[in-house]
Amino acid sequence: MRRIKKFTLAFFLVVLLLCGTLWGLIRTTGGLHFLIKNIVYWAPGLSIQNIEGKSNDLTLKGIQYQMPGFEVKVKEIHLALHFFCQTSLKFCIDDFTLNDLDMVIETQKLPSTEKVSDQPFTDLRIPYPLFLKNLRLTNLNVTIDDTHISLAHFRTQADWQGRTLSLISPQLSGLLVSLPKALEKLQAPALIHPAKSNDQTSSTEATTPLTNSSFKKNIHQDLLDFFAQPLLPALPDFHFPLNIQIKKLTAEQLRIVGDTDIVIHSLQLEAKSDNQHLQLDKLKVSLPFGSFSAHGEATFADQWPIALKIDSLIKIPPLLKEEKIQFNLTGELQKQLKFTADFSGSISAQLNATTTLSKSGLPLTMTLISSQLQWPLKGDPEYKINNLQLQLNGRATDYALSLTGKMKSADLPPAEFSLDGKGNLQQFHIILLRLKLLQGQADLLGMIDWSKAISWNSVLTLKGIDTKKQWPEWPAQFNGKISTRGSIDGERWQLQIPDVLLEGEVQNKPFKVSGSLKGDRAGQWKISSFNMAFGNNKLNIKGDLTHQWSLDVNIDAPKLQDGLPGVAGQLKGALKLRGDLTKPQLEAHFIANQLKWKNFSIHQIKLDANLHSLDHIKGQLVLQVEKLKQSDFMLHHLMLNAKGTEKQHQLALQLKSEPLSGNFALKGDFNRQKQIWDLKLNKTDIRTLSWNWHLNHPTGIKYFHHAQKVTIQPHCWENIQAKLCLPDMIEATKSAGQLRMQLNRFDLAMLKPFLSSGTAIFGNITGDAQMKWTAEDHLPTAQLSLVGHDVKIRQNIEDNPLNIVFNNLKLGVQLSHHQAQINTLISLKNNGQMQGDLKISDLQGKRTLSGKIDIDQISLEPINTVLDKNETITGVLNSHLDMSGNSKNPLLYGDISLNHFAINGSWMPVNMASPSHLLINFKGTKSTLKGVIATEKSQINLLGNANWDHIDDWRANISAKGDQIRVTFPPIVKLDISPDILFEARPKLLTLKGLIEVPWARIKAEKIPPNVVDVSSYKVMLNDQLQPIIPQKTAIPINTHLNIQIGKDVELDAFGLKAQLQGTLKVQQDQYGMGLQGQINTSSGSFHAYGQDLLVKKGHLIFSGPTKPFLNIEAIRNPENITPGYTAGIRVTGNASAPKIEIFSDPVLSQQEALSYLLRGQAIDQSSGTDSSLMTSMLINIGILQTGNLIGEIGGAFGISRLTLDTQGVGNDSQVVVSGYLNKNLQLKYGVDIFDSLATLTLRYQLMPRLYLEAISGIGQALDLLYQFGF
Repeated sequence: MRRIKKFTLAFFLVVLLLCGTLWGLIRTTGGLHFLIKNIVYWAPGLSIQNIEGKSNDLTLKGIQYQMPGFEVKVKEIHLALHFFCQTSLKFCIDDFTLNDLDMVIETQKLPSTEKVSDQPFTDLRIPYPLFLKNLRLTNLNVTIDDTHISLAHFRTQADWQGRTLSLISPQLSGLLVSLPKALEKLQAPALIHPAKSNDQTSSTEATTPLTNSSFKKNIHQDLLDFFAQPLLPALPDFHFPLNIQIKKLTAEQLRIVGDTDIVIHSLQLEAKSDNQHLQLDKLKVSLPFGSFSAHGEATFADQWPIALKIDSLIKIPPLLKEEKIQFNLTGELQKQLKFTADFSGSISAQLNATTTLSKSGLPLTMTLISSQLQWPLKGDPEYKINNLQLQLNGRATDYALSLTGKMKSADLPPAEFSLDGKGNLQQFHIILLRLKLLQGQADLLGMIDWSKAISWNSVLTLKGIDTKKQWPEWPAQFNGKISTRGSIDGERWQLQIPDVLLEGEVQNKPFKVSGSLKGDRAGQWKISSFNMAFGNNKLNIKGDLTHQWSLDVNIDAPKLQDGLPGVAGQLKGALKLRGDLTKPQLEAHFIANQLKWKNFSIHQIKLDANLHSLDHIKGQLVLQVEKLKQSDFMLHHLMLNAKGTEKQHQLALQLKSEPLSGNFALKGDFNRQKQIWDLKLNKTDIRTLSWNWHLNHPTGIKYFHHAQKVTIQPHCWENIQAKLCLPDMIEATKSAGQLRMQLNRFDLAMLKPFLSSGTAIFGNITGDAQMKWTAEDHLPTAQLSLVGHDVKIRQNIEDNPLNIVFNNLKLGVQLSHHQAQINTLISLKNNGQMQGDLKISDLQGKRTLSGKIDIDQISLEPINTVLDKNETITGVLNSHLDMSGNSKNPLLYGDISLNHFAINGSWMPVNMASPSHLLINFKGTKSTLKGVIATEKSQINLLGNANWDHIDDWRANISAKGDQIRVTFPPIVKLDISPDILFEARPKLLTLKGLIEVPWARIKAEKIPPNVVDVSSYKVMLNDQLQPIIPQKTAIPINTHLNIQIGKDVELDAFGLKAQLQGTLKVQQDQYGMGLQGQINTSSGSFHAYGQDLLVKKGHLIFSGPTKPFLNIEAIRNPENITPGYTAGIRVTGNASAPKIEIFSDPVLSQQEALSYLLRGQAIDQSSGTDSSLMTSMLINIGILQTGNLIGEIGGAFGISRLTLDTQGVGNDSQVVVSGYLNKNLQLKYGVDIFDSLATLTLRYQLMPRLYLEAISGIGQALDLLYQFGF
């Protein structure tokens, strides 16, 4: 006993010593490092590159472990232990971070392990509470055989007490699970060829594909075996070994790739398990095609009760707009389950189902009810089903089905349908399928059996069918009966129609179809009799197509319109078929007149054929077509005549149509013994509206049947301006062939019909082409070479010719070894050249691109020939571009430059005094732009970039900056601008934004230019058909955000206003139109109105949205020219489109007095008639000033130059005078006194620059000689 006590005490002392030693090693930096290094030493395959820190801040780097079938690499692990939490007695881990894990598991290479006990593990608990403050995993990659899992980020807190583990606010993103595809799994074993062995034969038989019949039998037996047992066997009670609580889990960007691609945008989860109970508090999932949420609970004991509710929202544009589906699953897995689904949205339906998975045969009761279904699901329906009811009762092995509903369609008549049937795993009986439509009904009874082969037997009965209401243009009433039976077994099939009888009226004409027939896949047909009659139109078919053919077809249709709506004409003919498949005999005679159908018509068509095949084939075929027309195509005449025997036969074709006509003649000889067909093509020509081609000599064609080979002798196709030859014999077999073509000449003037009226092309093209092909190669080997000679293009632009003359013009194409190469060379006379080389590899795969495009010293000066006398353009274009990538994602590298660039002309707003340059640099799917536009005073700096990584989301940006750029719009505007603007382009939006400063400007205008006058809103533009032209909308919307800053040196002299302007404007344009925001002010200036130069006292132009501003302008008479103490002026207010003008004075006077002060500077003298006459004269003078420009335009219309309307004289001697020049030296004047209406006519002729001869006729006549003195 004493020894036992000593031994026990010693054991506890040793354990305590070991624990203390381990604790000391962990708590000290050196000890911890020593412990980890020894673990690495004693663990084969484990290595750690670097160890840093101590237990509360430990970092391990470069961790690697390897064993057979298992390899793991970890870039970094960080661990922070805090052995006891400060607030509770828990073992705490402040941080566990794992970065960059790569794990590969190959299960076949893993060492075998001992068999695991079958006893379930029901209890997992921790002896001491553990709290993990921060668990973070980043960039994890795990590969298990063919399954790959990657995780970008995971983070959570965890609290583990006893057998309860709580995950607090887990966050997960970037999870990708790649599963092997099912097809790859099935094909993988077939790629492994087993070694030959004694049982090779049996294995071969085992892998032999099953026939269709045996396959059906196996499937049928498998279904019987499958449903003979319960789908869900008895379930034992299940205990969760660990209770898990998940609190607010969020996940983003989850994807599972396999046979189907599943993408989850986001996921939220709250759930917990407790022993045998699982509770789902919240599940929300967002998918590309919608979203769903769920909650429920389940108990894994007793009868396994379950309750689950799912609410889903499905969007599949454009098929499905928005569909809400609510699922409910309740009941017990071991007993009865109830499932309901409620559809609301585009689909409105309710589904209720009850089943017992624990019973054999799968008992099932299902009801589907829908008030309305339609197709397509979105938009206007093409098909609609109302009041749909479906009931299914029984088991999968023995069930009854009932279906009712109503169907509507735009193209089909409305119908009510009902179906009663019953079935099992072998067959389905249609007790009655009834369609109520077209004022009658159609009943179908029958059976479908698939136990051995697919076979059927059915009887269709039609009663009271009347189409008059549905299709008034084709009224028909008929009754009838059709019986069918048949079967399909793999590629074999047979069909029997023992009885067909349809009787009634069509378009008030008797209608009857009767007969019976049967046939099979072997082509054995027996037609006892088949008769069809539409009014006077009759068709009869009778005979056999078995080992011996005996078939007669007769048709007599004098009025096709009696039975076929929209068809008109007459058809009559007969066909006799005798002999057998090896020695057929055919006689056919058909004639049709005045055939019409929609926009297709034939005046007449005849067919006569007689073919006999005994020892030798002989016969004759004549086909004649007259006046065939369809839409814009017109065939005037076609005659095909083939006649002769095997040894000697000929074929002739005459064709006359628009746009193609021609003659074709062929003679032939067939050697049956050698199986060689020898043909000769002669008298062949082809004519089009522009070109005529003919064969230069008869050409031989041979077909060798045994060798499966065709040969064509050398020949040429000639035209007055072209010649295309095949200089070598063409040989083509089933496995190979070759072809060579030469273009000896091709005058480019032949292209004139296809060019615009102002374009002409001259010169010749020669070329050579070769092509070879074999059965082994998917693509042929080919070469093409084209060379231009003296090629010239002339383009007339506003009667000015632009000539482009080519020194060299070459095109080469090569196709070989699954790659294509294209070479081009364009060299301009007295100018530069462009050369391009493109190579496309792997034509049937990735289509990889490589090549270059070079432009060398191409000058823009030839364009000057189409410009006006004082307009010039200069510049030199160079480029070097390299191409790579593939056809779906082409890449460009290199640059395009335009140097010494300048444009000068009256239409240019800036004067490009010195040469400018532009440079575009390409880097793959990106490019940059740098450029300088040099002007007279300064320069504009251009910067830009573009990106087309995603062709559907391309981007381009261009910025322009400058300082005091002189812009001129003669003779009205001169201004200096300092732009700082940015232009952005996207596939669906263009944006212009930035700042434009105007420090200096001179604006002078006497009248509004015609191009800035708005077109009347009442003006309607019409097209050639005199229909209103609908204005086209901008393809891409434009957004504008520009700030315009008007500086202190901006002067305006327009329409009588002389002033300095200053202010700020904001230009905005969006989908609602263009608008302006801001204000322009003028604090000084003069305004010419009412014949006076008024001083501007106040001037504001206020913009608030619309482009027409609000005006607030006041102008007064010069205080030095008005009675002291008085002020008179005009006030302009309101919108610019309809301004309000009023006269004001200070002090306030009557309008007549205020006008007197405005015009004369003094009051009206009521006692003097002189003031009244003076006022009248001034008012007339004001009116004349307002109409001066209009009078000048009227004079120009009548050939009178400088026609003016003016006043002369003062007071009672005032006159209104019209004057103009009949020629350069002769002036005519006509004046009328204002107060006494006396007229005066004056003619003045200029004899010398200062000497005039004047004749006056009025109250008196005078002839004066005038000399003008200058001081």
